[in-house]
Amino acid sequence: MTQTLRALLPLTLAGLLASCGGMTPTPPAAQAPLSALNEDICPSCGRPSISVRPGWVWQAPAAGLVASSGEGLSPEAAPEWAASRAVAAEARSRGRTLWEVDLQGAPLPKEAPVICVDDSHEERPVLVPALTLALSPFSPGTARNVWTGARLAFSKPVAAEAVQTEAQGQEQCAAEFGPGWRMLRSDHAADALPLGTQALTLWALQTQP
Repeated sequence: MTQTLRALLPLTLAGLLASCGGMTPTPPAAQAPLSALNEDICPSCGRPSISVRPGWVWQAPAAGLVASSGEGLSPEAAPEWAASRAVAAEARSRGRTLWEVDLQGAPLPKEAPVICVDDSHEERPVLVPALTLALSPFSPGTARNVWTGARLAFSKPVAAEAVQTEAQGQEQCAAEFGPGWRMLRSDHAADALPLGTQALTLWALQTQP
């Protein structure tokens, strides 16, 4: 009996293999790439998160804006970029270490944090894009990717009425983060800029105090 089973075993295995001959394994090329499967499981894995936060920045008037008569510019005649006031900006996180602050007309919120900076005098990181200048003989030149050399933090949200003066913004930052912290100004730059240049985007470290 045992010898009979041993004789039939090879034939049984051959029959099973033959019956599976119509089932062709899926070639590796037809399967979903492993990276796609991983993205389905964890879409954010390995990708730096980008968040956008509004905040108040003090719009400083461009330097050297004095009329030829020596009387200066009246508030009514001063263009928008010459006004000294709190403006809404958008700060975008860039990876885990940097913030980019866009000063170009963010939507005006009812409340927003005061964007505060310190005077840490940090060196310009290699991840910050190169400084770019656009000069004009008829209006202030503009600069993008201006490095502030500072760390950045957000205060608790406040209404625009709470930052009608720069001093109010300074008090908010100092009260929440301590001495040396102040409201970010549009002309806060560690880069050497031509006189009267208007910064459009500022960069700072993301490190929170």
